Amino acid sequence: MLGLVASRRRTIQLGTEYNKHFPNADHAEKINFNDGTVKDTVQEMQKIVDRTLHQTAAIAKTLKRNTLPETLDAIWTFLYKHVQYKLDRPNVEELREPARSWADRSSGIDCDCFSIFVSSILSNLNIKHKFRITKYGAGWQHVYVVIPVPDNKKGEYWVIDCVLDRFNFEKTYTDKFDYTMEN
Repeated sequence: MLGLVASRRRTIQLGTEYNKHFPNADHAEKINFNDGTVKDTVQEMQKIVDRTLHQTAAIAKTLKRNTLPETLDAIWTFLYKHVQYKLDRPNVEELREPARSWADRSSGIDCDCFSIFVSSILSNLNIKHKFRITKYGAGWQHVYVVIPVPDNKKGEYWVIDCVLDRFNFEKTYTDKFDYTMEN
């Protein structure tokens, strides 16, 4: 089960001015993924991103800034301020398309849905990135997006984790694996 509980429910902005950037959500479109490994879940997340890129094409253009770090910060800020975090029900992994996540923004989405949303935007902007899956004790618990710094030999990267209260911040984990997203 992926998910890391946020410290508090946050106050989000209404965001109705951005509705024009998203197609209407099919409220039946939510994948409940019960039986599978974490790698199965991440592969399913990749499939959702691949088939729903059109859902974030317009918002990606509005979030593009002059530099890569400014763009990444704009993506994190937009999602953090407009989409509530809420852990999935126990023993159920709900994977939402970006339009469905936008429609569910007030009630909340979890870390894998945030990661799908971020990945879709980054893919539309042709920004290389990875899903990072982490442990904080027993079992894989969380997923978020890391973006390697281009042409960096030190392995540096930026972090977009919309569950946490700060851009480019990573909670200390006990183990991790990265899943490279293909643009």
